[in-house]
Amino acid sequence: MLDYSTALPIRVYKGFKFPVDQGPYYIMYFSENSNFLIDKGKLSFRQLDFRNVSLPNTDMPRTHLTGEVIKEYRDELYIVNTPNKTPKNKNSIVDSTVYISEIDKMYSPVTYQNRYGDIIFKYIYRLFKNAPVGHKKIFFYSVDLKSFKSAYTTSKFFSFLQAIKRGNIFFDDLVLCKINNKKVTYRILFKDKKVDYDKVLYHIRNIKK
Repeated sequence: MLDYSTALPIRVYKGFKFPVDQGPYYIMYFSENSNFLIDKGKLSFRQLDFRNVSLPNTDMPRTHLTGEVIKEYRDELYIVNTPNKTPKNKNSIVDSTVYISEIDKMYSPVTYQNRYGDIIFKYIYRLFKNAPVGHKKIFFYSVDLKSFKSAYTTSKFFSFLQAIKRGNIFFDDLVLCKINNKKVTYRILFKDKKVDYDKVLYHIRNIKK
């Protein structure tokens, strides 16, 4: 498995290693149509690289670290904390899918070109802005192709695509993760904020290819 630090943009990969001495890495797991605990067995993240998962507490919708929630992650051998307690010298995955799933349950949006997309955008923006200093910030945009039917313009990712177009980039790297049954592929759409927007747009528009 290839070290993430040596992987090149636009090429397709089957997985990465994330040695902490080349990071540490702060990965935002953002799924269009699934959640982290469902996807984790397919993602090829090494337990050696990631033991820490951050789950934000939110009030609207309400998502809190209850004993039941903590047990779900501990059963998968993860150490759970809130983002403000993210270890400064270790890799961490921020699971945004719990909150976003609650948005879907509460409002059932048909499109995210509206206030629901804006709510999600502001939520992710705050999490990245509060990342520990010195961490490599990676936006992992994941799509389960089996159940993906949205046009990119109505997707949860659309507001982030618009921000990238405007040059409002608040993370270092963008990785597109495509899940097709048990097969997973990764494509780094940009690294170190070096963005070719036309290439990013092409791959987002053609996710199912």
